[in-house]
Amino acid sequence: MLQIYEDKSQLLWIGIFITGLVGSWLSRKRSQWISLGSALIMSAPFAWPMIYLFYDQDSSERAERLLALWPLILIISLVLTILTMKQRRVRSLILPFVLLATINGAFMSQQLWGSTYALWPLFIILSAEIIVSLSILLKERLWTLLPLTVTIVLSLLISGAFYIRSHERLDYANLDEGVLTKSTLPQLKGMATRGAWLPNFEELVRYTEREIPRDNGILIIPGEDLFYYTTGRRPLFPVLSFDHTVNPYSPQEILKLARDRNIRWLIVKQDLQDEDEELEKERDALTEALEEDFEQVESLKNYDVYRRTETKR
Repeated sequence: MLQIYEDKSQLLWIGIFITGLVGSWLSRKRSQWISLGSALIMSAPFAWPMIYLFYDQDSSERAERLLALWPLILIISLVLTILTMKQRRVRSLILPFVLLATINGAFMSQQLWGSTYALWPLFIILSAEIIVSLSILLKERLWTLLPLTVTIVLSLLISGAFYIRSHERLDYANLDEGVLTKSTLPQLKGMATRGAWLPNFEELVRYTEREIPRDNGILIIPGEDLFYYTTGRRPLFPVLSFDHTVNPYSPQEILKLARDRNIRWLIVKQDLQDEDEELEKERDALTEALEEDFEQVESLKNYDVYRRTETKR
């Protein structure tokens, strides 16, 4: 978890922000121009992701600069909250610590790069908390917070737009190969992706509706498809996605759980949209272990279907 704070460049940005903050505080009753200059200095770390867009066309490097705001804003928020503790009400004091604990807890999963994609609303709230703290410290010159506020907003809008458009966070997935196809299932109305992923998945859905009783337990590996949502079936196995970030069980433990829960069917996806080689290795190891109890009965375009052997009931 502490790995995200080890980047030495963060010291530079923190130093710049502190310089601007000290300048704003010392000049709060003096020159307005010094206050304005100090406010612009405070804004510099947040402006850097936007400026970097003109410097480098590499979407990965651009994303790195935007994501680097996370440890910066976490540290700044913690320091400012501590500095303004006495002037805050109880509710206002608790919220920053709840946010800090939640965000750092999420980072324990896949660190900075892999864990931030759904956390940006918390980034916005934490940014607002920083503005609140600064308004307490600089109440004589609240207008000096305008450059910082505008810079944060523009940085998220502009750099964030480039980040989303590049799909950099999803570079592990095969999203660009093949013709764009749309789903024909009412459950997935409006869904479209390139390649044969949707037609192949729909073939599986129709097969299960035709051949597998709805009360039979199904184990689907590695679980990257919206199988249970689309079919409306109830999952009878405690794990829905089989990769190392969410699956705590070994292949032998999964084999035992499948027996204990009377899982009758096994579905193994062959060509994965997630191009992580480790995921393929985990799938193969798990399939090999489960073949002790299951035999293949059907081979669809991208899915192998297994049924529990009669002697292993």
